[in-house]
Amino acid sequence: MFKSSLPILAVALLSSCAAYRPAPVSESNSKIVNPMVLLLTIGAGATSVDSSTDGASEFNGSTDESDTTLQLGVQAKFSPQISGELGYVDLGRHTWDGTWLGNPNSGYIDLTGFKMGVIGEFPMQAKDWSWTASGGLFFWSEDGKEDDNGTPLTYDDNGADPYLGVGAQYQVTDQVAARVQVTRY
Repeated sequence: MFKSSLPILAVALLSSCAAYRPAPVSESNSKIVNPMVLLLTIGAGATSVDSSTDGASEFNGSTDESDTTLQLGVQAKFSPQISGELGYVDLGRHTWDGTWLGNPNSGYIDLTGFKMGVIGEFPMQAKDWSWTASGGLFFWSEDGKEDDNGTPLTYDDNGADPYLGVGAQYQVTDQVAARVQVTRY
């Protein structure tokens, strides 16, 4: 019933911490040092599933199409404006209970995945603030169970889809930034 549960809308508050910044090149050391900065990213937020394309007009009952989003990843800052990101995303559990085509129907789907993409930062007039835009590929997996009129069904599906995000970021220190972002998976 909800087998194609994507698209997902995740609203995430991301914190970048534990930065690694290479030491500057000294006059006595002519070796060029890679200026890349590595950041650990931790995020939490809310997820909302759009099931309107999954036969929802034939379903009568309750659905819980929102849950907590958790993210953990690494961000490699190649320049002040461009970063690459790799991360794990848990979009939570989404449940339903009611009738579909007049038959009892209930179940859940767990959505997780890995993302790989690029983040652009665009400075604002205000000091330490910037707009962010992100995009890339989300390699997702959905696992779930359904009871359709007494018949147990299981779901195990995966795929890859693009994701896009926009947000605002405040640079707290050189090593810590807080970001509010809306991402569509």
